[in-house]
Amino acid sequence: MSLRRNLSWTMAANVTYAALQYSIVIVLQRLGSDVLLGQFVLGLAVAAPIFMSASLKLRHLQATDSRREFAFGHYLALRLLTLAAAVVVFVTVVHLRYESTTLVIVLLVGLAKAVESVGDVFYGLLQQRERFDRLGKSKILHGVAAVTAMALILKSTGDGVAAVAGFLAARVIVTAAYDIPGGLWVMGSTSSPLAGGSLPSQDRPQWDVLRPTWDWPVLRRLVWLGLPLGATVFLIQLNQNVPRYFLEEFRGLRELGIFGAIAGAIAAGATISEALQQATAPRLARHYAEGDVDAFRRLLARLIMLCGGLGLVGAAIAATCGRWILAIVFTPDYARFSHVFVMLMIAAAVLYVCGVLMTTLIAMRIVHSQLPLLALSATAALVLSALLIPRWGMFGAAVSLALSRLPFLLVAVVLIFRGMRAVRKQTIRREPRSPRAHSADPLHLSESSIGYALGRGDAA
Repeated sequence: MSLRRNLSWTMAANVTYAALQYSIVIVLQRLGSDVLLGQFVLGLAVAAPIFMSASLKLRHLQATDSRREFAFGHYLALRLLTLAAAVVVFVTVVHLRYESTTLVIVLLVGLAKAVESVGDVFYGLLQQRERFDRLGKSKILHGVAAVTAMALILKSTGDGVAAVAGFLAARVIVTAAYDIPGGLWVMGSTSSPLAGGSLPSQDRPQWDVLRPTWDWPVLRRLVWLGLPLGATVFLIQLNQNVPRYFLEEFRGLRELGIFGAIAGAIAAGATISEALQQATAPRLARHYAEGDVDAFRRLLARLIMLCGGLGLVGAAIAATCGRWILAIVFTPDYARFSHVFVMLMIAAAVLYVCGVLMTTLIAMRIVHSQLPLLALSATAALVLSALLIPRWGMFGAAVSLALSRLPFLLVAVVLIFRGMRAVRKQTIRREPRSPRAHSADPLHLSESSIGYALGRGDAA
């Protein structure tokens, strides 16, 4: 498929999926209760750091494995190993911490995340083969199936546990009926119409192509590639979910449910922000590698203004229309939490800008500094949540979400400016030219100076 079609499918699918995910929140609150919503949000908050860090971001490694250094069977084998470990850790944590209905719902949500982890391997395969149309259709199918199942079960029975079980069943059905056949199809092992096309193949699906490959030396290499990425994901998820843990502990499931419902608005803006970052990351990297610091700075400034402005516009809307929006989308009782809505959108602006800075650091190849920065932010979230949430509840959680990312933001800005300054210095030092030529093209870099500048940037 063409790049334009792939980008179109990615944007359309992400926006639709975000809307469907937020619809789940509305269904749980409207047809269930704030407590049920709180239990569901708690399940996601507990499961996400465990399962997403255990994934080791294999999907991204798989999608960018253009030389086919690892086979699909290697990625599948490692995913099954890490998934088994994640399930053990998750079940242990949940059994030690929760009980009764909350225990069952959190377990069901965690199992749904486990099924999602299996499907993620097939998403990586589709990305690698540049079939974003199938990936987008899969996400939309997952969203529609989950919302439909939960809405029908809650409407007919009113049973929250059954509704979350329906959420899990929807994940299993779409993964088995669409994602796995799609993996067979994209590798040319089936021509089933359900799989999505008529690739030339044998008459019968060849399931052997989906067999895990237990090549231990190769799997060890893949583990070492993925471990730093897994640690990064864990810290990002921990930073995001620490306020939810404290809110459940000090204010209960009902307030956690209300907070989760209002905070869902952040995901809508995040979809647009992430799309902008993905589209501009290659050009940022090219400007920096070529030593075009002025173009790099201009593009970065525009990206920060767009993504940060997106959050600030949301905050302005929340400040002027927040009470009306919350009353219409949820219930009139939610209108009294409009101040939490405003603070969450301010936090969204900070989160979007931090996402831009993280993308920029990767484009500059300043990658090793991100782990301690994210650890610092997670520690800040822990301290701020402990101080603010017992006293201010949901508003304290929103403030914690905003302030905990400031250390990352400030240090990232310093690192980016140091990297740009290093490139400028190497331009002058390593390219002796006539005064006239120098003034005409002050940012021209030789290959050696680019390598030196990138090395200085990574060391910073």
